[in-house]
Amino acid sequence: MLPPGEDRTVSLTIHDQVSDERRAELTSATHLLLEVTEASQYVALYKRHEEFEAAIQQAVTGVGQAGFDPRILKTIDETFEVLLSALRAFDDRTAHSLSTRYGKDSAIVAQFKKALSAEYDGNFAYRFCYRLRNYTQHCGSPIAGIRAGAASLPNGQSVKHCLPYFDSRTLITDYPDGWSTVKRELLELDGEFLVEPVVESLIGSCSTAYSKLLIAQEPQLRSAIEVVNRAAADASIDGGVPLLAQVQLNDPRATRPTLVPIRVEAALNAENDLRQAKAVMEAAAA
Repeated sequence: MLPPGEDRTVSLTIHDQVSDERRAELTSATHLLLEVTEASQYVALYKRHEEFEAAIQQAVTGVGQAGFDPRILKTIDETFEVLLSALRAFDDRTAHSLSTRYGKDSAIVAQFKKALSAEYDGNFAYRFCYRLRNYTQHCGSPIAGIRAGAASLPNGQSVKHCLPYFDSRTLITDYPDGWSTVKRELLELDGEFLVEPVVESLIGSCSTAYSKLLIAQEPQLRSAIEVVNRAAADASIDGGVPLLAQVQLNDPRATRPTLVPIRVEAALNAENDLRQAKAVMEAAAA
């Protein structure tokens, strides 16, 4: 923050007048790049995953010989339910965003739905959590409890654990008609199973689906990256934030320029995400 009385004005040197077409091109390219990077529903889902893991680590820190503070279960419950909501948003809002951009009958929308279907068919964790979203709406938290404790090793170090778990019997009893084909798998489990391995497998499924989506959009992303990088090169500044400025020279009412930030970091992030997506798919094929 500037000190009181500090001059807050800046000078703009206008090298060239930016056309409406170029401003619209840059704005559209930037929106696409942000949509698949920092503003994507997959990024939001992964952040909720990190918050869930942080809640468990907090619980581990608080474990003593007598167990743990039972109030921490509330935090774990809450962060897990938020994670399930983020899963729904990843599925539904991503599909809606793609439909808005490319059309509901577009090949890219179809590819995303196909990727999700493949994860549903091939991964119990995704299939289970997909159904678990409805369970939480009707029955509350699906986490049955936490196994917590601490033990001393011969070297004097203390090893703590805090392991939330589901109970398939309780899940079926509380919500007997809400599991579809997952019910058979829950019956086979017939008891307690840990939450964290399910969550890790779920995130892996979503990462695979989103990697397929990024690769499907590679031509559009490459084009958008080129638009942003070209605008940044044309701005040719050293340091600071590159901007395109549009001034309505023939409009006497226009006292301020229209400023369009050139989000170079969005182009870099998209490049990096494309590389990671290809690495994910190469690892899956190995």
